[in-house]
Amino acid sequence: MKFIHTADLHIGKVVNGFSMEQEQACALEQIFRLAMEEQADALLLAGDIYDRAIPPKGGVELFDRFLGKCTEAGLLVLAIAGNHDSPERLEFGRVPLSRQGIWLCGRPGQVSVPDGWGEVTFHLLPFAGPARMGELFGSPCRSLEEGVRLAVSGMETGDGGRHVLVTHHFAGWEGEKPETTGAETMVGGADLVDASLFRAFDYTALGHIHGARQVGGGNVYYSGSPVKYSFAEAGQRKSVYLVELREKGNLKVERKYLEPLHDMRVIRGPLRELISPQVAAACDREDYICARLTDEGELYHPAEELRAVYPNLMQVILEKNLPPQEAQAFSGAVSEDRKPEELFADFYLEATGREPGEGQKRVAAQLFLRAGREEP
Repeated sequence: MKFIHTADLHIGKVVNGFSMEQEQACALEQIFRLAMEEQADALLLAGDIYDRAIPPKGGVELFDRFLGKCTEAGLLVLAIAGNHDSPERLEFGRVPLSRQGIWLCGRPGQVSVPDGWGEVTFHLLPFAGPARMGELFGSPCRSLEEGVRLAVSGMETGDGGRHVLVTHHFAGWEGEKPETTGAETMVGGADLVDASLFRAFDYTALGHIHGARQVGGGNVYYSGSPVKYSFAEAGQRKSVYLVELREKGNLKVERKYLEPLHDMRVIRGPLRELISPQVAAACDREDYICARLTDEGELYHPAEELRAVYPNLMQVILEKNLPPQEAQAFSGAVSEDRKPEELFADFYLEATGREPGEGQKRVAAQLFLRAGREEP
């Protein structure tokens, strides 16, 4: 049994005003080609298929086209809902799609797939909060870990067969939390799940953390997102896991790297230096750029000058306006706990060097209100 593990597609995501649809289409095409080249039997999508509960039309069409290609190629797709997805919307058409080898699961389930060594059972555990876990499994849960423990305890894994878990949770090892980028939405103080709960599985395919990593010393892996969604991820190289599961205990995990259509980069220096032909020509000007300006003097519309050279400029940071510790430790991560008005005020200050006036704040508030009312 050979399968590809990826997660956190976040189809429909917009980063700093830029739609990531083209980047996502590029990543999905590479994943599909890899599946064909490696003659993979299945593709595991471990949650956060979409970026929000009601995805935009273009995102739905992109995912529909991708699933169509997988169906035509005979590639089994096992996808679960993450904390960004609507479980009910994701699994619309579950019965007819499952007959075509496309499993879109908003509720727990399992799929058994035969190979040369018998059967591999894939246990599908979508994200659910403690209350929902309690409803699903008939016992009150005070935390996500209690819910996951309850769910896993009901999975029959002691038959000597091969079992793979696909789930979407914030999993650590012995109380240690994995490093995040700021692009992930945390659930609260009781969101950590200990990866020791997954010992019974031959492989655990995790979603939720955007950086690829192994959790603990077992066969528990985060694939990471296939596309960069935060400047805290600028230094990452995106990838998927190619997993080959033969007889019981014979497992091979290989990391396969993806190439972005446009990279996400942080550049730093004086404005005149960054827009000089020599510096601009050193890398792709079409990359998504966060420019950290070290100028001490006043700058007039630095974002406009930068955008004339880097059309996909996303952020401008004036280091002189940052506290010393932030100027040194800035990562590009944006806290999702902050209000849109606060983020706007920060962006305006970074781009212009001035606080927004009452007029700008009022217009921004009206736009945020209107955006919240509109359905895609």
